[in-house]
Amino acid sequence: MLFTLFMWPASMSSASGDEPEVGAEENDDVFYTEFTETDEASNSENPTEQSQVVTTSVSETVPPTLIPQCEHGGAVGLDNGFGCTGKQLECEGGLVFTVITHAADGTSTTDTYECIKEEEATKGKPIDIPAEVAKAFRKVGLPTSSLVVQPPGGRTLVNLDTIFSSQAERFTTDVALDPVKITVSLEIWPQSFKWHFGDGSTPRLTDWPGKPWTEGADVSTLITHTYSKVGEKIPVSVDTTWAARWRVKGTDNPWQDVAGTVTIEGTPQQISVLEAKPLLVKR
Repeated sequence: MLFTLFMWPASMSSASGDEPEVGAEENDDVFYTEFTETDEASNSENPTEQSQVVTTSVSETVPPTLIPQCEHGGAVGLDNGFGCTGKQLECEGGLVFTVITHAADGTSTTDTYECIKEEEATKGKPIDIPAEVAKAFRKVGLPTSSLVVQPPGGRTLVNLDTIFSSQAERFTTDVALDPVKITVSLEIWPQSFKWHFGDGSTPRLTDWPGKPWTEGADVSTLITHTYSKVGEKIPVSVDTTWAARWRVKGTDNPWQDVAGTVTIEGTPQQISVLEAKPLLVKR
């Protein structure tokens, strides 16, 4: 015995046109619920079905979020809202959407793809979900930009390779999008590093955080800077720029890039550049 439950807003016509006439146009809080009982006896080629349509009144219902499915990849944020840069997938009598339903208690459910009539899908103002994700990304607490300088102790020498490195790792976090009442997963990673050496030279841009020197390491493979003159209290720092991608939490939808990046400026630390003088020692 198989039981199947379908639920849809009364204001949304079904793709088949067999919408029950229950006067739902006068009450936006009415949902249609179809309960199907299927008797699948073994070796039976003609299972029997009994369907029943009832109405359920839900207070403070939230309109579903419709995410269009595009022919060439995921939906994106456009100037006029959330849609496809190319053509949207079509189905018999409508367009293909992923429907996210929202309950009165604030929980949300991501349904499977649905075929929805175009006039129903365009009702109301579209919500630019990628733009909401970008806003949420900018509010995420990102790690501070740490800096390690070698030689240690805040002192280095003129004409010596001074080694710089940072620590930044890829991580994942979840954020809630209040306008659409869904939660998305953000995968965040350090995209670039901007090194400030404090001596008036042009900052250096790299796509990796470098690494500290260890015995036997080839200095040419590290991030280094050579100071040409002595100086005191020279401010050095590194800025880390973070990028991200997103998808609805708990789904296997393709990841989509978040528009824009976030840069965390590093707190300067001071070093002294000294000059080593040769000294003859009798042995």
